[in-house]
Amino acid sequence: MGSPSHKLVAAITVLSTNEFLVVRQPRPPSPPSPPEEEEEYRRLVDSDLYDLPSAPLQLLAGEARSEVAISGADSNAGHLDLSRFDISAALDQIFDQFGLPDGMRGEWRFLKYVEEAEFGPDAGVNMVYIVGSLESKLDALQESCRWMSKECALGLLSEAKPGSDRIGPYAYIGLLNSELSSNCTASPALPSQEYPPGITLVPMKSKTLPPFRTTNLVIVRATNGAGGSAFSEPFASGDALLIDPGCSSHVHAELADLVDSIPKRLLVLVTHHHHDHIEGLSVVQRCNPDAVLLTHQNTMNRIGNWKTGYTSVTGGEKISIGDQELQVIFAPGHTDGHMGLLHVNTNTLIVGDHCVGHGSATLDSRSGGNMKDYFETTYKFLNLSPHVLIPMHGRINLWPKLMLCGYLRHENLIISSYFFFKKREFYCSLASVEAWMVLFCMIYIHVRICVLLLSRNRRAREASILQSIENGAQTLFEIVSKTYSDVDRKLWIPASFNVRLHVDHLNSQHKLPKVRIRNITTLRDVFHLYGWFLLGNVQSQL
Repeated sequence: MGSPSHKLVAAITVLSTNEFLVVRQPRPPSPPSPPEEEEEYRRLVDSDLYDLPSAPLQLLAGEARSEVAISGADSNAGHLDLSRFDISAALDQIFDQFGLPDGMRGEWRFLKYVEEAEFGPDAGVNMVYIVGSLESKLDALQESCRWMSKECALGLLSEAKPGSDRIGPYAYIGLLNSELSSNCTASPALPSQEYPPGITLVPMKSKTLPPFRTTNLVIVRATNGAGGSAFSEPFASGDALLIDPGCSSHVHAELADLVDSIPKRLLVLVTHHHHDHIEGLSVVQRCNPDAVLLTHQNTMNRIGNWKTGYTSVTGGEKISIGDQELQVIFAPGHTDGHMGLLHVNTNTLIVGDHCVGHGSATLDSRSGGNMKDYFETTYKFLNLSPHVLIPMHGRINLWPKLMLCGYLRHENLIISSYFFFKKREFYCSLASVEAWMVLFCMIYIHVRICVLLLSRNRRAREASILQSIENGAQTLFEIVSKTYSDVDRKLWIPASFNVRLHVDHLNSQHKLPKVRIRNITTLRDVFHLYGWFLLGNVQSQL
């Protein structure tokens, strides 16, 4: 996984006030779309995001040492020797963001060092926070910069409205979290991150699939100075909420310590039934037998090992956790019982496995997952105009609309079959040739990471599948060979899983011609595709 990289984050404050400088963050570029779709996506734009300026910290060569002195840096010596980094170059980049003169150095004080929790799939970025103070505000700044009081920033964070300006994590973690925090701290063995306020993410080791190694346990607690909830008659209320305790058994002791440390009036919500989201339920139940489980009935039918309080949710239910307000969102697509949550205070959307922090989404067709529901849920999420998106694997996403539009724009290799061999009945069916083929091919897929399938526009691909059927294709092999002729044949097996979902989606829209489509999971098709798979591997070795 390698070593983490480092960033310098600078807070510039005014001595006479509680104001600090923030800079509007650049929007990530949008991927290209066909002209007929561009207007739709152009309307779906995230609101402005303001945060403290930051820049990468690079190591100096050899024995060189930084010429910029940071007061109090010695207190961080046990974690990081700042003198070995090119602080001057990082400050130059920060000053460029503000339009401040290069010679304006002044005195900098060390504020804090924050190691990022293991969200994956990369090694992460650790943050060095420094603070510098001015006697008065500067007016000659870039248009993208503004002075902001702590009161204003706290209001934008904790009373968020769809479409309003947003405050990023650097400002909250660096300057504001002592004034608006849930005080929910995991043990040292469980690094965590609180952002937005009231929501703590604890990435815990789980039996998930590559490239991730953890599932985000989400904890919601009341913040400092908590008042009452605005919900007059909430569907459920408690002092803490756990979402998706899915850690593997070797960290169950740490999960038990965490559950013991939070209030006993506990709610637990499970977004769906997959093992990497529920494996810790037994620990929660043992440590707090009075905890109440909230989940969809379809999910509960597949869990089967929760013996105490259970309440079914279908979407629209309001939950109160002290001053924190949440609304349950029915979000099928990944499975037919998949749920999301909107954190009303911060307008943050917790999306379960509908999205992931890196890479592509997956649908479990054996548990009712399908494209029609998935796309309808994606549009439902877009209509909420969330400020932050929290997946259960990977980092938070600060550009939710851009991410959700990306899932609509592109195929994202939606593979359902790998869930097949995670189920108990799969191991009872290994005598079948098809089962062995699926297992072998799915292992190969996750080793090779088939990114070539991600580049084609989803709607164009679906139109191509429909055209191939209209032109006479009746089997999986015929559809794949025509539709994915532009893709390496070694990738036709994962493409075949995608075709099944596209065909189901076309059928739900009554777009398929009235012809007999053969069973697209026949043994003949498996051997056809497996033959191309082997041939592609042989050719790649020549």
